[in-house]
Amino acid sequence: MAGLDAGHLQNCETTKRTLPFERFLNLLPAMVPVWYQSIGIDPHFHWALVRPVLDTPMLRTPQVEIDVIFGRMITLADSLGSPSIIWPPPTDYMVAVEAKCPPVTWEDTEPWARAVLPKSNLRQQLERNLELRFSRVAALHIIATPPSDEYRSALRTADILGRHAVPEAERQIQELTRDLPVGHCILSVGGISWKHEGLSGAMMPIKVIEAPLVGNGLDAVRIQIDAFLTACPPPYFGNAIYVREKSGWRHLGRR
Repeated sequence: MAGLDAGHLQNCETTKRTLPFERFLNLLPAMVPVWYQSIGIDPHFHWALVRPVLDTPMLRTPQVEIDVIFGRMITLADSLGSPSIIWPPPTDYMVAVEAKCPPVTWEDTEPWARAVLPKSNLRQQLERNLELRFSRVAALHIIATPPSDEYRSALRTADILGRHAVPEAERQIQELTRDLPVGHCILSVGGISWKHEGLSGAMMPIKVIEAPLVGNGLDAVRIQIDAFLTACPPPYFGNAIYVREKSGWRHLGRR
């Protein structure tokens, strides 16, 4: 494997395993703003908690993990008229998103190959999030394609392989979300071999269905989210995205 750097090896693994959703959260606002609009979130000014664990005595399971919860941020002008971010932010509007990211390879386009998505518990997750009365609930299906050596190839790969996998992705999404008041988005992503997908890549939005307003939040859920956000360091500007770790909450992109 001489001549291959760690970034390349990391991207090669995208053809073998499911990618963590958090990798794409820095790219999504600029590349797929229409998806944020479909869930009622400003793509360039919001907060998000990745993989929060909630105590849920109101459900049959005592605890649940949600892929990501989004919310709105607000500002308040100071005495000089300069806007400053209010932190912790209000939790009167929250969106629960469940993300799936199955890898697709060029071999899947061969006549003898048939792309079959693995069984999913997505419907149960969406039903659970509806029971928790989030303002909106959505599914995000990311088709992860193999990395390319340059940007044009990444775009081509994301487009060709993404569209090849779309029929099966749409079939499964429609089956899993039928009659549920949820939104969903299907997109494909192609990475660059010398960078991981969160730093550089190509995203092709293929289908976006708006998530309807369905709830106003359970008090027990809002209290927990308030506590999580209070424990997060205040952001200085832009998006405030925090990933849950054993030691607490890490701002995405910082170590």
